Amino acid sequence: MAPTDTLHSDPKYDREAAFFQALAHPARLMLLDLIGEGPRCACEILPSVELDQSTVSRHLSTLRRAGVLKARREGVRVLYEVSDPRIFELRRLAGEILRARMEEDFRALAAEPTVGTKGGRR
Repeated sequence: MAPTDTLHSDPKYDREAAFFQALAHPARLMLLDLIGEGPRCACEILPSVELDQSTVSRHLSTLRRAGVLKARREGVRVLYEVSDPRIFELRRLAGEILRARMEEDFRALAAEPTVGTKGGRR
């Protein structure tokens, strides 16, 4: 009998996956950068992006549901702000990891013999 698959039933993993999924879209990362400059309403974000209002609202909602953003009402406007500044530290670390991987890939490509050289591929 196979062991019970408890990985998929643990809410901790579900929350973490939802958090990372919310960050896993270029438009949401761009919105996060804009909101990281200070609280913004969607009306302030729209002129800075090449997305329609419904798309921006959907992305903001995704980030908010995942706990990446928080929102507060100010009159008729809803202001979005980053829920925890450590999110930017997380992104910085991810950037370092990605840069290191790209450098490793570049070094590996540079070390490959070129076609037609002595000992190279033909």
